[in-house]
Amino acid sequence: MTRGVREREIFNKALVAKRKQEVVLRLLRGESLDALSRETGLPAGILSGWRDEFLEAGLAGLKRRSDDPQVAALERELPWSGSSGGPSVGSAISGWTRNSWRCA
Repeated sequence: MTRGVREREIFNKALVAKRKQEVVLRLLRGESLDALSRETGLPAGILSGWRDEFLEAGLAGLKRRSDDPQVAALERELPWSGSSGGPSVGSAISGWTRNSWRCA
């Protein structure tokens, strides 16, 4: 594969990712799944899948732990950290995203 072909592939993948991001953000802002499906010409199942993948990736980023002992100590002090018997941050966010981003 030549360098020019490879560069075009990378550029096209970046454009596709950017377009997916734009559609997902519009869904998360409350635009109708059906309207976006009609506008883009893509099935609603594809668009909702992109939204779900985006939310899961975001959740994974929020779950990352720091190696800094000061951060760990502060996290243990949070009322929802799980050490107090309450729900963990991950389970709280997961339930919230599942229930909050449904599109009719």
